[in-house]
Amino acid sequence: MVSEAVLGQLVRSATARDAWLSLEKSYASQSNMKILQLKKDLQDVRKDDKPMIEYLNHVKLLADSLSDAHEDVSDEDLVHDTLNGRDKHSKVERPNVTTIRKIKDLIKKDEYTICNASPNKESAALKVH
Repeated sequence: MVSEAVLGQLVRSATARDAWLSLEKSYASQSNMKILQLKKDLQDVRKDDKPMIEYLNHVKLLADSLSDAHEDVSDEDLVHDTLNGRDKHSKVERPNVTTIRKIKDLIKKDEYTICNASPNKESAALKVH
């Protein structure tokens, strides 16, 4: 079954090929916009007050969504974007790593340092995952 909105695109098509090309053109532009938005979201991702596991899962979701759209993210870009999104109170200097595998422990160390520096250590420590 075809929705009325899609049917409106297909009515003027003389052949199935014309219909297919019309739909392809329409949805390709939407896909390209979605890819651009995902790339921007990955570049702008911030940890803020989110628990570490939530932050890293969000980064992974964005990278996986780009991969699903056949837009792979290099390890170098993923490391860069992940580290740039760290908490603004970060005390740990930016490490020189090139793989995402090493990032989780480094950011957890960073979060632990921030939590231990806070006046209410008990409640802050609960945020470390």
